[in-house]
Amino acid sequence: LKGFKKAAEGPDTIEYKIGEIFGEIKNKIQSGYSLRDALEKVDELRFRSQEEKHELSHLYETKIRNMGNAGRNGGEYYTPRPLIRAMIDVIQPKIGETIYDGAAGSAGFLCEAYDYLRQGGRASNKLSTNDLKTLQESTFYAKEKKSLAYVIAIMNMILHGIETPNIIHTNTLAENLADIQEK
Repeated sequence: LKGFKKAAEGPDTIEYKIGEIFGEIKNKIQSGYSLRDALEKVDELRFRSQEEKHELSHLYETKIRNMGNAGRNGGEYYTPRPLIRAMIDVIQPKIGETIYDGAAGSAGFLCEAYDYLRQGGRASNKLSTNDLKTLQESTFYAKEKKSLAYVIAIMNMILHGIETPNIIHTNTLAENLADIQEK
C-alpha cells in the first residue's frame, strides 16, 4: 500500500496520502491472505453520506481521546473539542484565509475549522463550488513531527472530508523562520 505514493500523480492526490500513511506505519499482519480479508471487510463498510462520514470521524476522534485517557500517547495529540471550538469562535475564520497548525497532533483544530467553514461560518452562509474547492485545496496547512500523530492527523482530516490534507511530516521548531516564505 505504500506503493500508492510512488504511483500517485502528485502530492495533492488521495493516493499519495494513502501511500504516506502506509509508509509511516508498520504492518503487523503477517499473512497476505489475512490482510486481504481485512481490507475486504473494510471495503464492505459504506460511509457515503455526509452524516455517515461524520459518524465515522466522531468514532475515530473518540478512539484518539480514549488513547489519552488510557495513559497512552493519544492525549499528547488530542486537544478537547470544546476548547478548539472556543478558539474558532474567537478567531471566526473566513473562506479564503489560510489556517495553519505548526504542531497538528490529531489535526483536531483543522478539522473543527473545516466543519465551521463548511457550515458557512457563524452566519451559516451557503458555500459556492469555488468556496468548497478553496476549502479542499488551499485553506488548511499543518506540520507534525511525530510519526503516529502525523498518520492520525492525515486520517482524521480525510475522515472529516478534507480529501488531500496539506500536512508535512517535519519538526516545525527546527525550521529557520527566515527561510519560510508565504506561498
